[in-house]
Amino acid sequence: MSLLTVLSIFLASHLHPVHMSLTYVSYNEKTNAIEISHKIFIDDFETALAKHHGESLHLTTKKENPDAESIMKDYLKKHFTIKINNKKKKPGFVGKEYDVDAVWIYQEITDLKDIKNLEVTNNVLQEMFDDQKNLIHIDYLEHKNSMMLEKGKATEELNF
Repeated sequence: MSLLTVLSIFLASHLHPVHMSLTYVSYNEKTNAIEISHKIFIDDFETALAKHHGESLHLTTKKENPDAESIMKDYLKKHFTIKINNKKKKPGFVGKEYDVDAVWIYQEITDLKDIKNLEVTNNVLQEMFDDQKNLIHIDYLEHKNSMMLEKGKATEELNF
């Protein structure tokens, strides 16, 4: 399946029969930081967070749980990890914003130089949906790669 096909399915899935998230991992040369952006469908994320937290968070509503951001951070710590040069790194939380049917969550890893390899584990929502796919786009200097992570294959490594 081509990347264009996967992206078309992802963007056209307004009826949402496909379970997919999108993550961008980009190196910023000016700041020597990895910037991470996750796009996760709100309805699926709400389901997983409710299971994780024990109650609905009412995302995007006036009744949104005041701890929703903290709960999202905790969930991502458990379901998205990154190793750089074989050392586990903890992305810092930058913020979140809601789109029409998705939440964007932003993270950052600072003080990075001379990245030789990058290992990403992303099993976001895979505990909820057997067909969950997590598409990762990586942009490091002149290297551009994409990977599709799914249940049973939630980790992939790149060497530069």
